[in-house]
Amino acid sequence: TSAGAMRVEQFVDAIDQVLDRKLEPLKTLVVASYNNQHWAPASSTSSVRQPFRCEVFSAYNAVKDDSSATWCVVTGMWWPAMAATGVPYVRTAHIIGRSVPESDWVDMQLGCSRDVLENVVPMMASVEVAFDTHRVCVLPTMDDATGVESFVIYILDPALKDELVYADFSGRYNKGLPQQWTAPPPTVQERAGLGEVQATTLTFGQLDRQRLVFRGEQLPAKRCFTAHALWAVGRAKQLRGWDTKGLEITADHIGWQSPTMEAQLRKTAIWAAMQQQLHLEADSGSGGASVETEADG
Repeated sequence: TSAGAMRVEQFVDAIDQVLDRKLEPLKTLVVASYNNQHWAPASSTSSVRQPFRCEVFSAYNAVKDDSSATWCVVTGMWWPAMAATGVPYVRTAHIIGRSVPESDWVDMQLGCSRDVLENVVPMMASVEVAFDTHRVCVLPTMDDATGVESFVIYILDPALKDELVYADFSGRYNKGLPQQWTAPPPTVQERAGLGEVQATTLTFGQLDRQRLVFRGEQLPAKRCFTAHALWAVGRAKQLRGWDTKGLEITADHIGWQSPTMEAQLRKTAIWAAMQQQLHLEADSGSGGASVETEADG
């Protein structure tokens, strides 16, 4: 529609305020994410993707011994394995989605396929939808006092904060299945930083500025979450007009493995976009919260 075309044009103009016009690869990537707002996750029912799904859950230690529940790293909770036949609570969510062009995925330096453990985390389905539509992002951080690295959740959409995570899931997927539906158990569950909270009463707002909770040694790549956050925060500020509370993405977030690799990748689209944003902010004298990180392990 003409209205839709106008919004895309406005979005491109907004991106041009942040990115140099020569950075066509990244601009193409960001516009693609705008046009395809829900990046398709790996199918939980596909016989092709099922082995990789099992590999992800195993690597992240995200399945109970009796297979009755799966762990979501964002909510920090166990959820029933299935709400109904073919409707899992927790999915293998891709950080860099399938709509992103292959050429831009190659810049991540994680191989030819997006189906790698560093680009996928176990995530509750309704959280995954919010993440894919850029209403939520995650940034790597390091505690200056303890030196402990972690990943911090940011709820970008103010309207999302009062919504219940479970209610969103139930409203989205519990259609015509009331007799088969399995709700989360009523027992109180705990999440680091939140104290006691039940799965059915958890809001998105309670997750804001909380850390991802991992149950094993497997971790996602910082560069994947940083690239996603670059697009999400850019859209929040430039297109949607959301107050991001001083949140900024800096080159330190990207977390490539070594100074040598950073030098090799300095001219890639994403790295260059980071540098361009920093120069613009420095020229304008704007300030904001930034988070320091070390490189990926």
